[in-house]
Amino acid sequence: MGIKMVDDKPVVIIKVYKGSFTPYYYNNKAYKRSDTATVEVDKNELDRLIREGQNFSYEELEANEQELEFTYLERIFRQKKMIGGITPDILKSLELVRNNRYINAAVLLSDRNPLKNSTLALIKYARDLMNIEDRQILNCMSIIEQFDRSIEFYRKHISVNEYIKGAYKETVEEVPLVAYREALTKRAVIVNNIRL
Repeated sequence: MGIKMVDDKPVVIIKVYKGSFTPYYYNNKAYKRSDTATVEVDKNELDRLIREGQNFSYEELEANEQELEFTYLERIFRQKKMIGGITPDILKSLELVRNNRYINAAVLLSDRNPLKNSTLALIKYARDLMNIEDRQILNCMSIIEQFDRSIEFYRKHISVNEYIKGAYKETVEEVPLVAYREALTKRAVIVNNIRL
């Protein structure tokens, strides 16, 4: 706290620190800052703020679905020679189980992921940007499989050109694979609120 003179008038400066237990209520309504405005939060944002205030994120909550299979995840692990198979101990090591119950992170990685907010739509528009040439809706599958199928969709539809510059040949992608991959992982973090 301090005092600052503004136009020859004393102004009291108070610094308000962010609290640990969100959300904040006024007249039984929750609000958040958005740029320079204070706006009332909707139910989804309120739920997120409550979890954040309790130091829990969505993926750490106990899952409603407890009958899960991880064959796709296991196949990826075997291909990378990371493990021989997925056991209960591996699931605990990956922090997909808490108190012998699956959490939402496990559901997102499971074969028949039933979470509606983890659906991914891939669309290839025609050159006129009005018609759709190809569309895939990826749901009810592991987000790792969604990622792999999205990369296949990219390779199927993104133009790759080769140019000769002097003595060297240069390959140029219409959309760089690195940028596409980054957009996919950012989408996973935002939509599913997961850590990658």
